[in-house]
Amino acid sequence: DSIKTDSNIAAFAMVVTRNLCLDKMRSKHYKHKGVNFDALEYDIRNDSISPELLAEYKDANELINKIISEFPEKWRTVIQLRDIEGFTNKEVAEMTGMEINVIKITLSRVRKRIRDILINKYNYDYNERKN
Repeated sequence: DSIKTDSNIAAFAMVVTRNLCLDKMRSKHYKHKGVNFDALEYDIRNDSISPELLAEYKDANELINKIISEFPEKWRTVIQLRDIEGFTNKEVAEMTGMEINVIKITLSRVRKRIRDILINKYNYDYNERKN
């Protein structure tokens, strides 16, 4: 209602879109979204990470995504919002309509299930990589 009818609506829409994109990029949720392999490759050039470790990160990321894709939708939603996108338990509860305790229990079960599948099905030695 406050926009003048003779204003340039297209220019206004572009400014709003630009500002929303900048806000999204600056948010903590955007910064925590997944692994930035381009940044890791940059680190390789700076000798802070080995090519072998980068390949292992990529393989593990693909494997975990494959495992998660086979979970029930509720599990996928919770792990995506909490661990991949970086939302808090409270925010996940608000978005999904679940209680915070249900979110915590679901996260615990999903994380344990991922760990069990990695160890038992794919022989992934978590302790070896931790050191």
